[in-house]
Amino acid sequence: MNFERLRALRGLLLVAVWVCSLAVGTGRLAAQDAGDDAAYKELIEQALSEFKHKNWPEARTLFTKAHELNPNARTQRGMGIVSFEMRDYLNAAINLKAALEDTRQPLTDAQRKECETLLTRARAYVGVFALKLEPQEAQVLLDGAVPTRDEENRLLVPFGEHTLSAKAPGYLDGSTRLNVQGGERGEVSLLLQTEPAPAAVSFLPSSENQPAQPVAASNEASSLDRARTRDHGFKGHGLKYTWVALGASAVFGGGAALLWTLGDKELKDLDDRCQARAGGNDPCTRVNTSTEKVDRFEKLTNASIGLSAAALVAAGVLMGLEWPRERNLSVGFSPQALFVRGAF
Repeated sequence: MNFERLRALRGLLLVAVWVCSLAVGTGRLAAQDAGDDAAYKELIEQALSEFKHKNWPEARTLFTKAHELNPNARTQRGMGIVSFEMRDYLNAAINLKAALEDTRQPLTDAQRKECETLLTRARAYVGVFALKLEPQEAQVLLDGAVPTRDEENRLLVPFGEHTLSAKAPGYLDGSTRLNVQGGERGEVSLLLQTEPAPAAVSFLPSSENQPAQPVAASNEASSLDRARTRDHGFKGHGLKYTWVALGASAVFGGGAALLWTLGDKELKDLDDRCQARAGGNDPCTRVNTSTEKVDRFEKLTNASIGLSAAALVAAGVLMGLEWPRERNLSVGFSPQALFVRGAF
């Protein structure tokens, strides 16, 4: 029985402690809310005082602090009106639009009408631009800061002159100028160009007293390279014409082999026919036997062999002209003769 009473008393004690804690917590929350409400009201009064004296930056700062304590439509209205007076039409449009949409401490009909009028006027000084960007992942900055966008992802650009820039890895930075005079609506493009490949680096031969120096390759050949290029004949082509001549020699040589094979077959056929006629007491003679086809194949074969040989000779001559090597030539004259000296 004593244990039951003790258990009951302990339960009553726990309930009492819980009720007291709840009361204390509620009191603290109420006191905090009261403190926040007092601070909010104080900030609003100070903001209205600064607004009355047309101290716009101070008024906007105080309205912003009040909004942080108690976000609602009326603090956003205050920030919007002050921003409009400061000619910060972009933030004015943002705050006034938010004030019209916020349901916390909603605006009166007169305040709503005033906000709608100011919002229309503010938007008349804000440019709205659809952005055409390439590459899509490029970072876009307006005057060095992240630009403001609307619900359709269009850029909202305030009144005045601005620089819109973009940058992305592997691309050259790009920028364009925007001059907003009042309510522009349009499209702006930022199409970045890919970075050029890095220049190759070569090294000049080192001497005993001077180490090798890196030299960036340029599109223009050095004076020595240009001199060598002039002396190489058919400059810039390498052995191009030599290979053409060798190819022609191979083609004519292959043609000669084919013609020789066909001619040899024709000759064997003619020999077989003559042997058959000899068995029939009708021997082949110059009068009754035609060797025109055999003669034609022979002539074509000889011509192809000659053309192949000529092309091969031409390839040798062209190789001598085209082979890349330095030549030192000099031209001179005397009263008796004109002479050319050099190494080939």
